[in-house]
Amino acid sequence: MTNSVEMLLIGRFTIGVAAAITYTVHPIYLLEISPTHLRGSAAVFTSIGVTGGIFVGQIFSLQQVFGTEDLWEFALSFYTVLVVVSFLPVYWYPESPRWLYLMRQDEPAARKELQRLRGQNSDECVNIEIADMKELVAYASNEKIGFLAVVKNPEYLLPLVICCSFPLCQQLSGINAIFFYSVRIFMKGGFSLEIATWMNFGAGILNLIFASVSPVMVQKFGRRPLMMFSAGGCGISLFGMAFALNYIVSIKKDASFYYTCIYTDNFSTQLFVIQSHF
Repeated sequence: MTNSVEMLLIGRFTIGVAAAITYTVHPIYLLEISPTHLRGSAAVFTSIGVTGGIFVGQIFSLQQVFGTEDLWEFALSFYTVLVVVSFLPVYWYPESPRWLYLMRQDEPAARKELQRLRGQNSDECVNIEIADMKELVAYASNEKIGFLAVVKNPEYLLPLVICCSFPLCQQLSGINAIFFYSVRIFMKGGFSLEIATWMNFGAGILNLIFASVSPVMVQKFGRRPLMMFSAGGCGISLFGMAFALNYIVSIKKDASFYYTCIYTDNFSTQLFVIQSHF
């Protein structure tokens, strides 16, 4: 076991920076390489990856695996295997056609990548997407404004506020406390360490399941109602859990589990809805 707190802090900071970059770039990349009719659902793979990574971490943190004082370093370092496996085919990943066209002004390269992504006999689809990019270029060239102009313009201010407020509320909603301290929350509810660990594992499974079914729910109920419902569910479950743990001693065992599960389910749905818009 390491005795260097500084090394742990540096490692945590480095991982946080890498995770932030990945979390930002990955959904954008998926949106830009996806066909137009699938762009609303493409970013779901980012949220599934996040919830799936949490689930894998919970597996390797179990006491039966690496969750002991002697083996916890292996639980932390196992992700190296997943990173290496994911990085190996990086040279086969296609470049973003939209980036090539809009940023590099390289239409032949963008057309080539689109042909590669859309497959054979996709000339019509490629031509339509290239035409859309040309319209974006023409619109951008006619109207170039800075950040202050965007803030002062009511036409752009509302979309900017929405784009910033959703991710901000997501991070301030308490999800980190739930994931980091869920075992302690269950133990405070009266459960033993072993039972609390398995309940935390169950909450991770539900989180992954609801993230996976979110595309179907979005198609059926729509983005705005589902976003409002999931955000409201997060708030109600957080309030209910805090109230039950502090004031209702007789039912706090069941309440801590139910409210944590409800919160993680609503959060995973909210996470997908946010990413499907950007």
